[in-house]
Amino acid sequence: MTLAVGPLQAADHAAADVAVLVNAIQTQMLKDKEFALESALSALAAPGAVKVDTKRKDESDPESCAWPVRKPAEVTDDEWQALRRSIMPQPGEFGCSSYVLIDMDEDGRRDALQRTYIGGTGLFTYYSAYKRVGQGFVMPSAGAGAKAKVKPNEEDSQELFSTNDRGANQWYQMVRLQGRFYIAYVDGSFGQDQITLLRPTAHPSGVATLSVHYRYQFSVPRRQTFGPEGQQRRVDLSPALQSTLERALARYVTERPTQALPQACPAPAGASEEERARYAGFGPGHYSIETVADFPFWWQGHCHVAQLISWFGRYDRKDGLLNRLRVRRADKDEEGLEYEVRARRQITKVNAPG
Repeated sequence: MTLAVGPLQAADHAAADVAVLVNAIQTQMLKDKEFALESALSALAAPGAVKVDTKRKDESDPESCAWPVRKPAEVTDDEWQALRRSIMPQPGEFGCSSYVLIDMDEDGRRDALQRTYIGGTGLFTYYSAYKRVGQGFVMPSAGAGAKAKVKPNEEDSQELFSTNDRGANQWYQMVRLQGRFYIAYVDGSFGQDQITLLRPTAHPSGVATLSVHYRYQFSVPRRQTFGPEGQQRRVDLSPALQSTLERALARYVTERPTQALPQACPAPAGASEEERARYAGFGPGHYSIETVADFPFWWQGHCHVAQLISWFGRYDRKDGLLNRLRVRRADKDEEGLEYEVRARRQITKVNAPG
């Protein structure tokens, strides 16, 4: 079954609403430059959201998903019938899709945001939006006369956005700006968060972007832990080594990831191609981490190759920026050591299209 719906245009007031968000972030910066973005989005959070979970009808069949037998108390009878009539819950890796009911187009009727955990190597979660139309829910159409699929498992179903928990730093907040609903979708990286404002029931959904930039203050803890789990050893760094590591970080690490140096440490004359590669640096990192900087590090007369890695700017109040510093002697055929590195951030600027 399909329902015809007309084109749903992006917000006409996007520029003014972006300005409201920028001003909110700048206001929070006066209080706290570390978490001004999170505080601003939290203060603008859209009220009235109701979550509805679905479940498998048969645990032996991972594809069998269904609405619960009993209607949640916060859902109206009309909404309940519309959900059951027009949306088929989707299977995920460890269960079935869940839904958030909230008015996303300011027409007084609640729409639906579908969340489905897919898993995979990136630990993906997919989100799709449904607009309340008539007696059911439909996906936004791509243009006049287009058909909106009621069942999201059809081949041409649309994902509004996704989050990747291994290989990215992505999250979202539902907000209202001057009475209009947006999903603020945040895609993080070292030194920057990029925020896209989405109008979920419009097509196209993305109406504006802005970016928040950070500067970091690095420190290397004196107490370090080396070795694999179960065989770890604790080592207290000498003050000289500790300060040398911190000076190297301050010299080579900028506010954004930098390209690797062609040759971090000078290779000896006559070195083979394989040996020169060992002096050049660590090389590309794993897809699940972000390489921030590759640089030389001199200690006790020997050149070491160093590489700072980050989890795409992932940050929390307790530990700050999550990162590690990999170090090894260039003239040694060994893995080297990974040092814990701490960093606290401050917002330096907020950029909006203009």
